[in-house]
Amino acid sequence: FFREHLCAMLRLMTAAAAIIISINLLAGPIPALAEHDNFPIKSVNIEAADAVDFYTLLPLEPLFGYFADPHAVHGVQTSDGGFVACGKALENEGHEGTSDAFVVKLSTRGGYEWGWRSASPGEPDACNAVVELGGGILAIGYRVIGGYARRSITKLSTSDGSEVWTAAFGASGAHGAWEFAAPTLEGDLLLSGLTGAPSLDEFWFKSYGNVVAGRAIVTKVPLSALEGNSPPTESDAMWTYGPINAYLTSKSVKATADGGAIALLYAEEDPAALVRLDSGGASTWGPVSISEQHGEGTDVAVAANGGSFLVSGHGSANSEGDLAGKLTKVSATDGSVLWSRAFWSVPPEVGSDYKYTFNECWGVQSFGDGYGLACGTGIEHCEDLDRARRRQCRRGNPLALDPREGAVPRPAEVWQSMVIRTDLNGEVLWQRVDQWRESGAEAYSETHSSAAEWAVKCADGSLAFVNDEGEGIGLLKLELSGTPPVTPAPTAAPTPVPPTPVPTPIVTQAPTQEPTPAATSVPTALPPTGTCVDSPFSFRK
Repeated sequence: FFREHLCAMLRLMTAAAAIIISINLLAGPIPALAEHDNFPIKSVNIEAADAVDFYTLLPLEPLFGYFADPHAVHGVQTSDGGFVACGKALENEGHEGTSDAFVVKLSTRGGYEWGWRSASPGEPDACNAVVELGGGILAIGYRVIGGYARRSITKLSTSDGSEVWTAAFGASGAHGAWEFAAPTLEGDLLLSGLTGAPSLDEFWFKSYGNVVAGRAIVTKVPLSALEGNSPPTESDAMWTYGPINAYLTSKSVKATADGGAIALLYAEEDPAALVRLDSGGASTWGPVSISEQHGEGTDVAVAANGGSFLVSGHGSANSEGDLAGKLTKVSATDGSVLWSRAFWSVPPEVGSDYKYTFNECWGVQSFGDGYGLACGTGIEHCEDLDRARRRQCRRGNPLALDPREGAVPRPAEVWQSMVIRTDLNGEVLWQRVDQWRESGAEAYSETHSSAAEWAVKCADGSLAFVNDEGEGIGLLKLELSGTPPVTPAPTAAPTPVPPTPVPTPIVTQAPTQEPTPAATSVPTALPPTGTCVDSPFSFRK
């Protein structure tokens, strides 16, 4: 009798606590202070780097219920000074082939305001890009309908994230997706992605990987078709370029000052090609391949003066088997390569084992005096070494992989955020390598991965980065300029320990540092189905 009453009381207390937690989350929890570690050995000119304003980590499971492995891939600053980020996460335990798209709205200081998920049980939905346009937040990606992935736009209310409408482009019988979206100077919407994929096998985008089938497509939709409470229709598209049989997808598209666009195309045998489109969607030049000089392309930006385009990505740069972050500049006149630069956290001059530290760059922003890159860096492919050195590699032994004085061990498959600012010639002005750490945890103790997925140019000219974090999604916001505060690090780096679970959003204010060493589609209207609230390519996943 006593046990039954005790159990009943405990159930009531648990339910009450759950209700309180839910109310707090819906109201927008205030982020708690946390810390982060900077790696000046892997950084470049860190004393001149923009300082961290704040570093938010938002675990999604307390907000959405079961929502495993959330992976943020894109974000923008909103008109109220806050931010939105989007991506996908596994929707059910034990159902790794199914996912929901999500969008999260954050305040100017990274606090949670609202969240949305696509809530399509048993289907692999995803959000690949997010835009504020037409009086709402547009979640761009794909929704699976009747067994087929459709290129989708979902309009959400800016105030609470409620779903207004969803437009799904493409007919049944083949799969498609929007991989990117960007507003034009006139306020219209550019969309790029693929159509005609025969299956959902390896239907991966951004840092999840690359598709293996499909035909690239680029479309322009007018602002007027997005402003109301009804989704765009087939007749609303201003123009469509493609489908292009020679390329599987268009990874990115940006507007040019003449009313046209520059689109980044991808094929397995040609992973970085550009095509310039005029105001009517016709090619003025291209596709022009830059794969030999660049490697895989991930994003394209228009230079501030309009005279060139910048492509981010990664590829081999010094020897077979290495993976460097890449930035390539091409002429806006004909797509010819002007220069290509490579970036590492562990450079080739430290020794041949540098190549086991991989570097990937995913987004680029253009400024009047240079460029900003969102990248990640981490140790991979330890299995290629002999037994003794393989053990050292897996433990991140700096003597084996980075013999520079002051290097801190990082275990294999644990990545760090690497963000880079260059001048107009692509030379590094500074490079920050950082990793989130829970407040109160010992410096460099986290074995949690951090990686910058997307660069956001803020209204005041500062940079923010949407991060994929091992415990949720991250927002790393930098100040315009300044030197990060320095707190002495331990004399010996501690052995990494598993991270503590994080129940609420977490914001970093001040870093702890290592000691610095001396030296054409048919859209279909769908009823709102979302709710407010795979084998990936990325080596860190």
